[in-house]
Amino acid sequence: MKIDPSPITYDVYSIWGQRRETAEELAVRLGRFVDSLIKISPLFAKWYVGTESPQFYEKVRDDLAPVISKDSSADEERDCSVEGYWIAGRVRGQPSNRRISFRGNAGAPIYIAEHNGINTGTPYGISPDPAIIEYLVFKAILMATVDCWDPFTCGARSSDLIDHYEQRGPFHEAWMLYVPPHLAKTVQPPNIPVVEATPNGGLFLAATTETFKTDNPVHLEAARHIGHATRHLNVGKGAEKRPQKQKIMYLDPDTGVWSAIG
Repeated sequence: MKIDPSPITYDVYSIWGQRRETAEELAVRLGRFVDSLIKISPLFAKWYVGTESPQFYEKVRDDLAPVISKDSSADEERDCSVEGYWIAGRVRGQPSNRRISFRGNAGAPIYIAEHNGINTGTPYGISPDPAIIEYLVFKAILMATVDCWDPFTCGARSSDLIDHYEQRGPFHEAWMLYVPPHLAKTVQPPNIPVVEATPNGGLFLAATTETFKTDNPVHLEAARHIGHATRHLNVGKGAEKRPQKQKIMYLDPDTGVWSAIG
C-alpha cells in the first residue's frame, strides 16, 4: 500500500519517567494491556506482539517475558539494565485502516529522553476507519494505558494537533488528557465537555465526545483550555526531571516499518 503522509492519524501517548522493571514484571503489564485492548472492540480481537519476530499473542500470552527480552537484546549496543526494554504490538486480521499498534519503552531505571512510555495509535499515512477513532474507543485505550502502565501522564490527540501546541512538556493541548492523583488537586477544571475523576483519584479531561478535529473551532478551543488548565504542571520544582513528550511512533501495517513523526 502506498503511504500518503497527509491523512490525519490518532494516538494515545503516555510517559512515566524512570522506573526499574524486569522483563518478567513488564510481561504482566503487557498481558493486562493487550487483554484490555481486546475487550474494547471486536476489531481489536487478534494481536501480534514483539518487533523482531512478531508472535501471535494468544500463543505467548502466558510467556511474554522472552518476547520482550528477545526484542530488546537484538540491539547489541543496548543495555537493558539502563535503557529498559522495547514493548510493541499490533492488531492483525483487519484491513490497514482498521488497525492500531503500540510501541514504547519500559523498565529504564534512570531518566533518558523518550524512554519509559507507550504510544498506541493508527498507522501513519492511512486514513483510519471512523469506527476505531470514536471517542469511547480512544477513551477506553487511554484508560487501559493508565490502568496497566501507571503513567505520569497520558493523552489522546490527532496528529495535526501537535502543530497547535503552545508549550513544551508532558501537559499541553489534547483531545483527552489524564492527570495523576498527586497533581489532579492542583488543576482548576476548565469549562470543557468532560471533567471526570478517574478510579485511582486522577483527573480525566476531554475536549469533545466526538472524534476530535482541529478544523472544528469548538474542539480546538476546548483542547486549548485543557492546555491552559495544566500548563503549570510543566514548571516549578522538579519539572526539569519530568519526562518530555515522546515522538509519535506509527507502524506501516504492510511493510512492518516503524516511523516517528512530530
